[in-house]
Amino acid sequence: MARRVAVDDIGAHNERMWERLARAGIPYTRPQGTPPRDRAGKRRFLDRITHGTLKGMTLEGKRVLSLAGGGGWDAILFAELGADTTLVDISATQLATVRRLAAKRRTALEIIRADMRDLHILGSGEFDVVFHQHSLVFVPDAARVIAEVARVLAQEELLQRRRRAGPPADLGVR
Repeated sequence: MARRVAVDDIGAHNERMWERLARAGIPYTRPQGTPPRDRAGKRRFLDRITHGTLKGMTLEGKRVLSLAGGGGWDAILFAELGADTTLVDISATQLATVRRLAAKRRTALEIIRADMRDLHILGSGEFDVVFHQHSLVFVPDAARVIAEVARVLAQEELLQRRRRAGPPADLGVR
């Protein structure tokens, strides 16, 4: 396995867990389905997999961070819909899968392996949108993730996450 990026023992546990799950091919550790090739179809697919949290938002020209999104299509679709996209995830295996899919589709995006609680590699105010689903439940200090996201977001942008079940929950506005 590549160099560890976890910030503590819990992060190391999560890193090992996600690597095991990804190597086992568990469905939620890899992109599901195949998005259409046409722009409108890609947008519908993205709106479905993001549970409508970004519905109606223009992505063209936006700087988007897909945080802990190595198991899905969202980062690839953000890029294909015109966003300058960065994907951050702790799992090398999941990132390799996204890297292969992006190369196959000739989609350019930046891929960074990091613990979502330590985004020091990213600049303050670097992103217009941060999209994140589900992974806050795996850390004891969600406030640390939220603080990092607030730091990398440009001002006055909405941070949303989706609860494990139910509608999106707003975490804050910077």
